[in-house]
Amino acid sequence: MGREARPLPPGPEAPPLPSGPGISPEARTRRRRLALRAAGGGVAWSLGLLATGLLVPLYDGQTSADANGLTLSSATYVQRTGAWVLIPLALPLLASVVAAVAVTRPDRRLRRAAGAAVLATAGLGLVLVTSGGVLLLPVAILLTAALRLTPRWAETPRRAETPRRAETPRQSETPGQAETPRGAETPGRR
Repeated sequence: MGREARPLPPGPEAPPLPSGPGISPEARTRRRRLALRAAGGGVAWSLGLLATGLLVPLYDGQTSADANGLTLSSATYVQRTGAWVLIPLALPLLASVVAAVAVTRPDRRLRRAAGAAVLATAGLGLVLVTSGGVLLLPVAILLTAALRLTPRWAETPRRAETPRRAETPRQSETPGQAETPRGAETPGRR
């Protein structure tokens, strides 16, 4: 009852593999769009965190009853803990903006800065995990995904290193002369 494998009929040849990094332009475009969406999600989440800390009353205040009626008071996160809390609330927004710019511009130094900012956001989220730091972790996850989806081959190549001064002859020198090292005495100079 063994089945014999039949050869496949000849068909059209497979398209050639893309040259260069090995990914099609369509896949590159899809990855870039997904990276932009993830970076946009990180910016939106960060703005939501900042707006929540500034505007949404999270803490119940005191209730007092007097001749004018019942008075309810509440406080926002910034009012309750102080203005210093704006620093950990603004850090994810800063990291999100840097990462969004790094996704749109192919620059190695910008990608490294964005990676450091995302790492700082994740670290701050882990340090502040008991007081709402968990809310910073989705930003770090979204921005990490955005940076990972950005194609590395789109980065600008490194500049060619320029020769050092000691390696290039001066215009006044003839090709057979060598440059005298600094500090060494030459005859006739003092």
